[in-house]
Amino acid sequence: MGGIGVDYLASVAAYPEANDKLRTQQLEVQGGGNCGNALTATARLGLQPVIISKVGNDAMGDTIVQGLEDEGIDATHVLRGEGASPFTYIIVDQEGGTRTCIHTPGPALDPMEITAPLLQDALDGAALVYFDGRLTEAALLVAEAASKAGVPILVEAERLRPNLEKLLPYADYVITSETFPSSWTGEELVGNALLEMASRLPDAKFIVTTLGSEGSMLFEWKEPDDMAAAKTAVPVEEVIRRLKHKANSGADDKVTVHSSGLLSLASSGKECAEAARAKAIEAAQAAAISNADSGNAERYLASADPGSLEMLDEDRRQFFGEILFCPSWPTEVIDTTGAGDAFIGTMCYSLCTGLSREKSLMLSSFVAATKCRQLGPRPGLPRIADVPASLLN
Repeated sequence: MGGIGVDYLASVAAYPEANDKLRTQQLEVQGGGNCGNALTATARLGLQPVIISKVGNDAMGDTIVQGLEDEGIDATHVLRGEGASPFTYIIVDQEGGTRTCIHTPGPALDPMEITAPLLQDALDGAALVYFDGRLTEAALLVAEAASKAGVPILVEAERLRPNLEKLLPYADYVITSETFPSSWTGEELVGNALLEMASRLPDAKFIVTTLGSEGSMLFEWKEPDDMAAAKTAVPVEEVIRRLKHKANSGADDKVTVHSSGLLSLASSGKECAEAARAKAIEAAQAAAISNADSGNAERYLASADPGSLEMLDEDRRQFFGEILFCPSWPTEVIDTTGAGDAFIGTMCYSLCTGLSREKSLMLSSFVAATKCRQLGPRPGLPRIADVPASLLN
């Protein structure tokens, strides 16, 4: 469940300065949206995805739905509303290797539109429910129904959004962007932020953070095999540094490496917590502005508030678990648009087919890298026949 739309991708030699005029090197109009892209990845890998979303009652909406159905995605529960369908302008900077997105949302999805028959039909036979973090008020109803039905839930945390803090506790699995953990917790270092996220979501089986060109990282709670080993905590940032060095210095640059043990934050105490709170509030205010919602900044503050400083005792700052690190798959990069969606869609496939954590990260890295060889979020997504057999078992 989540966002779908149309992407207008303009590839340019270099990102323009203010008041510049320049020509595109290439212009593409493609299906887009985090959820639509991720489910396209799952369909090409062999799953049978069903999507819940909403578009306008215009010709663009027809095109969006047809594009999903052409990929083998069941779009029966894509609702239609008054007004224009969602679309995004994307500037792909070939010189800097960046992409800049300007999104125009479509009609709002009223929770009242999530009817009992829709829920029953959409969840019938489901192996996993994936939420991209959008449409959160309505998504909460689907998450509650899925939870009651015993269907595992994966929640994407790309950026701060209203009500996302209410959706995340339903998650059995969480996948975040590189920036989300720090925005949500105020912790500047990614490892610290990942552990703080885990402390807020103790029921999540694992949390994955994508790291762009560096790769991806997974934290999973573990029970200690050796209680003596659990008495000595190692700062999580040091563990991550060692894992990156080990992965990148090995003969096989696609290896996934891991470390188990008692992890701690790189710093602790009330002073650090207060600084984290200030940074989280700043991130929430910036998110409200970027969503053209600055008048409702408090809705984003609810997602970012680190909570009670009184809870920050020493036990709460230590976590026994496993960190896995997987470097990115080497590839020629044309466009990174939708790389995160490709990664998440592949993780959905991996969870549904029972792949190990290591193979899941490696396969997701491969699919995301393969996508980056072409302009746009979907044309470069591989089909199952294009995937090395060594990644599938």
